[in-house]
Amino acid sequence: MARLSLQDNTSNYKVLHDAQESLFPYTISRMESVVSFSVLGNIATTTIGIIEEDGATIEYMGTHFGPLCKGFYFCIPGVFEFNGKAILLERTGYNGNLMIGTTNLKSAFNPDSLFSEVSLITPLAPSAPALNYFILPRGCMITLPKSIHLYVVSGDIHYEQEYLSANDIRFTTKSTVMEVKSEVGKCFLLKAF
Repeated sequence: MARLSLQDNTSNYKVLHDAQESLFPYTISRMESVVSFSVLGNIATTTIGIIEEDGATIEYMGTHFGPLCKGFYFCIPGVFEFNGKAILLERTGYNGNLMIGTTNLKSAFNPDSLFSEVSLITPLAPSAPALNYFILPRGCMITLPKSIHLYVVSGDIHYEQEYLSANDIRFTTKSTVMEVKSEVGKCFLLKAF
């Protein structure tokens, strides 16, 4: 069955990382649509997403979700329609569970804790995708493993001789240390496998 590219149906679509030729094929992209679009896949394709802007909507198997606010995340197997702005991880050869949830991006930080980690989408198997949300204090250093996508929600993060701020996304090609330079740093970690 022919597969329609997201680029054919969206107004603004940018591939950030393409690993379709790897053992666990996936694509990371940033997209913004002003009209609904369909992701045409098969039952072995799952999309994990992070909503970047308030007002996004999802249509899946006749069910309408939304409007969704910034910070909502989702895991959708197969075909769905989306309207809004998001970071998408499309994993081929993986059939995940339907999941839509919210993260409170404005949550207060507890200075008594070293850092806060929330597992949003947990892997169902060792090679399955995952999504975690971190809240880190100033000066906190954390080692990121290889093949992780770091998406900064807020704060200033020092990462491999550069400073990242809100909406920046980077892919780790090796084990890397990041450090929070602002009062608080909030970020998502996307793992494709």
